[in-house]
Amino acid sequence: MKNRCLRSEVASWPRYGGRGITICERWLVFANFMADMGLPPTPQHSIERRDNVRGYEPGNCYWATPDEQNRNKRSNVWITVDGVTMVRRDWARRLRVRDSSINWQAKKLGTYEAAVRYFEAKESLGL
Repeated sequence: MKNRCLRSEVASWPRYGGRGITICERWLVFANFMADMGLPPTPQHSIERRDNVRGYEPGNCYWATPDEQNRNKRSNVWITVDGVTMVRRDWARRLRVRDSSINWQAKKLGTYEAAVRYFEAKESLGL
């Protein structure tokens, strides 16, 4: 967290400190960070921000699994169909197809929603 936000020589700095992601002053003291966040529940958990535009601060951070972190990327494509909103990867899992298949159908049909509906229709027909 500190490296990617505070050290411009770190490879990930352009995506964090370089675009204005900060660490609250309180958390620059490790004891304060530990008092607010505590230990991660498991070794697989790492710090995650709820809002990717805001920095590392109380109320915006939590311990997340790698799967949870993958759903909170700026590059994710969110798709809503019939009031259900999920990232493309989760739709692909649910529909038992590849992410790339949803992308291809979206390009062909014009929208991600249409692509999801296409695969839902195929599934309902048992194809």
